[in-house]
Amino acid sequence: MLPAFRRPPPASRLRLALPLLLAAVAFVLLAPNAGAFRQWCRSDPIVLIGGHLANIYVSSDPAILGQATGPTQVIVVVPVGVDTELIATDPGFGHGEVVTFAESRGLRTRADGTIEVIVTVQVPSSDRSLPVLVEFVPQGSGPLVAATAQGRVNGWVVLRSPS
Repeated sequence: MLPAFRRPPPASRLRLALPLLLAAVAFVLLAPNAGAFRQWCRSDPIVLIGGHLANIYVSSDPAILGQATGPTQVIVVVPVGVDTELIATDPGFGHGEVVTFAESRGLRTRADGTIEVIVTVQVPSSDRSLPVLVEFVPQGSGPLVAATAQGRVNGWVVLRSPS
């Protein structure tokens, strides 16, 4: 048989509920300012570099959806001889994405197998004040290294991995 529990008097219940109520109010008031990147819009080309998948996340303020004036330009540069392939693109910020690959003698595959990569991104926009965040995110473990870079629309944001 379960032990019987007395219900706390109304004043005690209020004392127990008050901290929870205050926490809920604080969450509602402060949440819009927390984690700004969660409210950003993001496009996501997926590439294959040296046989390894990587996402290239291009993020900006939600205003980009009404301000973008053309496709997001993505240039992926790898060492000479490293195979590349475009796996998928998405609608970008309403104008699609153009992904191109290039090779550079200035990049190399390191002795430990790490493949050096440069990702250059431009997002054309009528509002020049909008920020751009570029994230290179390899899937799984392997010779690719995650990296990020920040900049503004209409300019080239250059990310080097490893940095």
